[in-house]
Amino acid sequence: MADEKTGDCLAAGDGSIIPDQDGTELLFGETVQLSCQHKMTRAELTSYCSETSNLDAYYAFKQLTETFNFVSPLGDANPVYMKDWMPVVKPDPTTYAAKPENWVEETSTCSGTITGWAIKFITSSLGQTRNLQKYIVGASIEPITTTMTFSNADATSAQSFTHLLTVSF
Repeated sequence: MADEKTGDCLAAGDGSIIPDQDGTELLFGETVQLSCQHKMTRAELTSYCSETSNLDAYYAFKQLTETFNFVSPLGDANPVYMKDWMPVVKPDPTTYAAKPENWVEETSTCSGTITGWAIKFITSSLGQTRNLQKYIVGASIEPITTTMTFSNADATSAQSFTHLLTVSF
């Protein structure tokens, strides 16, 4: 069963956004979905959709694209020995950059925008029949896209938009 957590997106000290965290650990084999709400005015949504590297504003998402590069297949790798680690497959950054054509002025709609990341681990079993152990054979980060429509009558009033982070084994 998937664990699901929802909270507000919080601003970090450097102005970036981080999901509200409660210190819960993610254990091997658990599937989890974390979400946060970020409030934006119509102008902010327009900028987010068409002019910025939108997910770079979210610290937790930026960590995935910049520093989550390797995983330990058996979970107990020596940080010094690179052969103990396996690279994480990531999309080309140009494929998830915001583009002006994502924003449709007439409908206040932002389509094809990445609003989260799905971390996927592929596992297998290793060992003797009586003592099988799961291990990671592959890991990837894939974008989650959605359509966001600004529907508030007042364009200067902020509306909440959901951002997701999922982990599955």
